[in-house]
Amino acid sequence: MAIEEKADLPAFLIHDSPREADLDGQLYAGLFKLVHQWEEAGTPCFQYIVTTTTAPPPELQDERYVRLQMSSTPADMRLFAMDI
Repeated sequence: MAIEEKADLPAFLIHDSPREADLDGQLYAGLFKLVHQWEEAGTPCFQYIVTTTTAPPPELQDERYVRLQMSSTPADMRLFAMDI
């Protein structure tokens, strides 16, 4: 709805935890390829937020695309940098 300017909300797509282990490798890579193609065609009208335990394709691993990298260990690599 935000993309269509029918809601006063930020326009974003959240894709929570796609994992290559759960998908065919080509399908997993295709998710990233599709969104990257949208960006190359022009400035997208939304932000794509993806959380995953599998690294994105190598061409999408630089600081332009990866904004936050977390891990369960050590604790300072967690979302709040501590045990909760």
